[in-house]
Amino acid sequence: MLHALFSRPQAFSTYVAGSPSIHWNKRAILEKEQQFFTRMEQELRQLSILLAAGQLEQGHPRRMTESAQEMGGATLILGKPRNTC
Repeated sequence: MLHALFSRPQAFSTYVAGSPSIHWNKRAILEKEQQFFTRMEQELRQLSILLAAGQLEQGHPRRMTESAQEMGGATLILGKPRNTC
């Protein structure tokens, strides 16, 4: 889902990611996230994003909950990142 959001944000207006594997491939998705924000600064678009990680994932060796919190801190409102945490 995050790959779809970051590579084709025009596909949907609402995105939901439950327990995303942000840690996968040495957290390569974070680079895609930065490219996404750079791109969206030029495109005014309102998107709704729900990013969630379950309570049982706390303490996971891959830091799943922490990674979701880090990424979830940025949302996009009219092309501007906004910290919600």
